[in-house]
Amino acid sequence: MKVLDDYWFNDMRGGTVGIIVGEDELTGERKAYIGVGAGFNQAIDRESILDGGQKLPVSFLEGLVRWLKPKK
Repeated sequence: MKVLDDYWFNDMRGGTVGIIVGEDELTGERKAYIGVGAGFNQAIDRESILDGGQKLPVSFLEGLVRWLKPKK
C-alpha cells in the first residue's frame, strides 16, 4: 500500500487517532483506514493502522462531506 496522506488527531489525554489514505499498488484502488496509534513514532503508527485499522468506506466519507457542505 502506497501511503498518499495521513491525518492525525490528539486528545488532551495523549491519545492519538490516525486516518491513513493509501493506494493499492496492484489495483490502483484508493482506501482509507482509521485506527489508534501509540503516539511515539508516526511511521510505526501508520503501519499499525494500515495492518489492523478499520477500513473507512468511501460511501461513509462521501456522506460525511455532504453533511459538512452548507445547504443551498
